[in-house]
Amino acid sequence: MLDLRKRLFIIISVVIGIILVFILFYLFQKREPVVVDVLPDTIVDEGEPVVDLNQTRAVQQEVVVPPLTEDMGERYVRQVSRIFVERFASESTQNDNRHIDDVLPMVMPAMAAWLETQREVNTREYEGVSTQVIASQLQEMDESTAIVIVNTQQIKESMDEQEITQKDGRVELVKVNGEWKIDGFYWDKTE
Repeated sequence: MLDLRKRLFIIISVVIGIILVFILFYLFQKREPVVVDVLPDTIVDEGEPVVDLNQTRAVQQEVVVPPLTEDMGERYVRQVSRIFVERFASESTQNDNRHIDDVLPMVMPAMAAWLETQREVNTREYEGVSTQVIASQLQEMDESTAIVIVNTQQIKESMDEQEITQKDGRVELVKVNGEWKIDGFYWDKTE
């Protein structure tokens, strides 16, 4: 004779098995497609042959892609600004000023001279800032200049603490020989 525990296990297993069989049957049963007739059977236009729409098995829909609301040049300028800000403003005391070396090819000579003054001496105690642009807006743009406003989130870390802040800034760009270069970068004043 089976004890109560084994009988309950067998009963529950059988009930679950039956439920699974019904679910699988429901999911895999062959259903007839529902056809909705929204067009008349025939279209007749004077001088045109009669078209029987019932002979057509598949209806093709034309996919309409809305036009881009942003010019590709504007998107490129915003992307260059984002890359510059994220690379330059992400630094640590142990990265050998790599954040400056990475952005030097992206900037104008006067900006490169200023960047060189921003180099720091490496220290043994770790401090670092990781910057991510969370939004950018094109404030102004013409054929040869552009200004992009960036909204960033920065995570400042040291050995014993972490702080998350948000900063806004302005990136000024100029077009030189068909290439956009950073001509200025300014953090907004915080109070």
